[in-house]
Amino acid sequence: MHPRTWPAQAKLAALHKKAKRTPEERARFGELQRLSGRSWETFIWTYRAAGATQGFGEAVGEFFGSTSPPANLDYRFWIHMAVLWLFATKKKGMSWADAIRAYNGSGAAAQHYREAVLKRAVDAAARRPGSPLIPAGI
Repeated sequence: MHPRTWPAQAKLAALHKKAKRTPEERARFGELQRLSGRSWETFIWTYRAAGATQGFGEAVGEFFGSTSPPANLDYRFWIHMAVLWLFATKKKGMSWADAIRAYNGSGAAAQHYREAVLKRAVDAAARRPGSPLIPAGI
């Protein structure tokens, strides 16, 4: 988890343990449950540091709007970002295939994601040199 989520995670855990909650605590508990979805992704997208005029979501929107073509519409940009993330999060002793699965969490959906990505890699390696890479199933 990202250090910015740690206080919110701790608060959610503390509220979860309480047998009785005040109305304010119930409201905060519900809010933190909502924000914790998708491995705290909602929290990160809506996070704004104290005193900041811009949050993460606004900064990403500004970045995407400042590139030509817009980076969020550029397939190569997303491949580059995913590879950077894999390098940053791959644990020692973990295979690259398992790092790809972990990139998408755990369970059947993550396993399906791993298999789909590995199939795209095989397809890309098998294509004729110089021919465009057009991933299937995206």
